[in-house]
Amino acid sequence: MSIPITSTDLLQHALPDINIGPNFTRSNAIHDIRYVGPLRRWATFNNEVTATFQNTNWSPVPLSSSLVNFPTLGPLANEHIRCGDETGLQGRFDERVGQALGAVFDVNHIDLVFGDFKCTTNALKYRKTPDVMIMRPNGSSHVVGEMKTFWVYDHQLERIVSQFDLGEDKLLRQVLGQIAQYMEDLDLKFGFISNYNETLFLRQVLFGRIRGLEFSPLIYHDDVYTGQGDVTLRQGMMHLALCSLVNPRPDTGLRGVWTVDT
Repeated sequence: MSIPITSTDLLQHALPDINIGPNFTRSNAIHDIRYVGPLRRWATFNNEVTATFQNTNWSPVPLSSSLVNFPTLGPLANEHIRCGDETGLQGRFDERVGQALGAVFDVNHIDLVFGDFKCTTNALKYRKTPDVMIMRPNGSSHVVGEMKTFWVYDHQLERIVSQFDLGEDKLLRQVLGQIAQYMEDLDLKFGFISNYNETLFLRQVLFGRIRGLEFSPLIYHDDVYTGQGDVTLRQGMMHLALCSLVNPRPDTGLRGVWTVDT
């Protein structure tokens, strides 16, 4: 007997572990760009995500079981594809996050989709190619995302954020350089950087009259929703998407130098 899986079920559950192949890339893919603007934690992020989840009237329409990471589905809940580079990892992210949330968008009549950057109207004039986009069906960009491989030491975000908390922000600013540049160039308020296992959600805010960045607590792929502060990757991404529906553009403010080449 099948068990109906709804939007709330899908959003609450963790993602499966990725399978790495016997051979894989080992190179550091952090670009030689550093974010140099104001930077601080997005301290209220988890509480905001929880409020969004609890206060939204989610559709009870069941979703396709093929899109769901749910323990009762047995083997379908686990990964059976081997990844060895960023392209492969991005494909699994697109399936486990983009495809799943796309179904939630659809049944809840949320006018957003995940897609490739080349699908956006920005691609007509922007030469760089971000990895992941959340957009309107007409191609208007709302959220930009960048992927890295989690098995490369230089991409592991927990260590880098821990150094920020100790007063050393150099590594975090380097990691954020590429995605910050995308957010500036595309005039987007919201973005994220993820290695699948770890994700930082970003938003542009005003520090007085100056634009800067806030970053969320690290959200891990295997985090589960508790209702007491812990949220899932899908819940975090849904919150960011819904925030972008209110206004995808950053607040008007002064900006000095945002990123520099290193």
